Amino acid sequence: MKLWGMPEKSSPCVAGKPRLSNDEPLGQGQIAGQFKSETRNIFETPDMARALYQILEQLVRLMASHEEMQSILQALFHKALLFPVVSQRLEALKVIKRILGDPERVTDLIRITVTNGSFMFWKLFLDCIVECSRCATLDITMEASRVADVLLQTLEKMCKNLPEFPADLREMIMNVDMFDNTGNNYA
Repeated sequence: MKLWGMPEKSSPCVAGKPRLSNDEPLGQGQIAGQFKSETRNIFETPDMARALYQILEQLVRLMASHEEMQSILQALFHKALLFPVVSQRLEALKVIKRILGDPERVTDLIRITVTNGSFMFWKLFLDCIVECSRCATLDITMEASRVADVLLQTLEKMCKNLPEFPADLREMIMNVDMFDNTGNNYA
């Protein structure tokens, strides 16, 4: 977590003072321009950022079925996806694209959503994609567009192969009462 950066106490965003510039979108805690790390920053080398995001990708696979670990996974994704400045999110977008392009990982995300009764993981992914789609850097904007395309293709493929969807999860989704509290968590 420290490699993604630590907030400076004197930062206007952390200290509660208004921001001087609105050129960067303010996501769910996205104040990376105000971060520093005593050790190293993951964006110093592309390989370091790529390695940490690949670890994060594998954590979805390993921790999605463990309900007690989902809040930790959510905190990690929040910091990894929304704290870096938008111009440094290319690797984050690539990981999102790989996760959303894999029907098994999307099934894991659906399982987390149904289990927790919250769309928080989807909201984190979509916030990152939307913020990146508004970036002035063409590579970031194009990658955000590709991620949205991959998500739609995966969902279309999953809808066509609905009989292959895990039966227990299909039953949970069909239970309308499961989603009564999601509206409160998504606001």
